[in-house]
Amino acid sequence: MVTEGTFLRALQIADAFFTAGEENGIQVVWPKGDGASLTLIQESETVGFCISEILETRAHTPSKEDVDRKKKDYWWSTPKWDYTPTGLLRISLLSGETTSTRKNWSDSKKHRLEECLGEVIAGIGVLVQAIKKVKADRKRWHEEYEAEQKRRREEAEREREFARKGEVVLKAAQALHHAVVSEHCAQVAWGARALGGHVPLPAATLDTFGAAYRRGRAQPPSP
Repeated sequence: MVTEGTFLRALQIADAFFTAGEENGIQVVWPKGDGASLTLIQESETVGFCISEILETRAHTPSKEDVDRKKKDYWWSTPKWDYTPTGLLRISLLSGETTSTRKNWSDSKKHRLEECLGEVIAGIGVLVQAIKKVKADRKRWHEEYEAEQKRRREEAEREREFARKGEVVLKAAQALHHAVVSEHCAQVAWGARALGGHVPLPAATLDTFGAAYRRGRAQPPSP
């Protein structure tokens, strides 16, 4: 993360920062495995910490060596950028949560990084509170989403139950209608048999009960 020329200064800055951090309730957790990062803990929240050297980036101009190597190795690609150490150091705070709080402090024309350590300590507290807010908001959104999904499931269940009950009522009404029609048919048939001969009936009655009427006329009533 730093070059040989800035390594000693980076160690001195880190030592001063960790001492000040512990005095302000910040726990330093040293990495234990390869590839692990140094982390800081404050109010149960974890923040990554990094000191790095700022590199100057310039577009790479292919050299004769690059051209010759490309001729020999087709799969090799010429670097796109050249990186030059600047001797300027930067402290970065790392978090997996997206926040708008400041996370970087570096050497500048107005001050050296050593003069910003107090700001970094304060910035950790600000970042921790921002992380807590992001997590609380996410938890609230999740709870609201789950509540809305539950409401929709319950509403859908009520609609299905309403439809089921409606179907039961409809079938009952249809059964009642068929019973009433059958009763009317029986009455028409009985009247036709009792009166004998042609019995004039309204057109609507004939349309509905014509078959029963004709059967009744064909079968005279028993004495």
